[in-house]
Amino acid sequence: RPSKSRAHHFGQVLEGRMDGYRGSAEFEHFWDFHRLFSQHRYGGIASLQTCIFGMGARHRAFMDALLFHFPYMGAFTIVRQGAPGLWSAMKATEEVGERFPDRMAHMDVREYVLGQTRDGDKFVEGFFCDIFVLGVESWRHLPSVDVLARLARSGLE
Repeated sequence: RPSKSRAHHFGQVLEGRMDGYRGSAEFEHFWDFHRLFSQHRYGGIASLQTCIFGMGARHRAFMDALLFHFPYMGAFTIVRQGAPGLWSAMKATEEVGERFPDRMAHMDVREYVLGQTRDGDKFVEGFFCDIFVLGVESWRHLPSVDVLARLARSGLE
């Protein structure tokens, strides 16, 4: 990571941010993932791309802990424009985005499926995900499971 990202991360560590993740029920799903991921030697990849489908409170907490504890990861929240409660969820996610501004972005699943942005530009070819995060909130943002296969294969094509 660039020195700006390292300085930002270490600043959060010095502020004691790490203590907020331990023992909190809000982050128990993250710690379950952390244990499983450690058994797989943290993917053995230098930089991972995580795609989180939906952005409710559980996913927001998971993404916050993931970006803090794995500074080499980037995260995309994959949403469907027009999904119920989307604006409120995006507003609540701004707090996480302020802590990790260069490592988090939102993506509209329709733009990905169509291969074109709302502005008519071609969507980035070869966009893929190393890790998928699916949960209760995901059904509103996932048009079909076919999207998952495409996102997994794109990096290999």
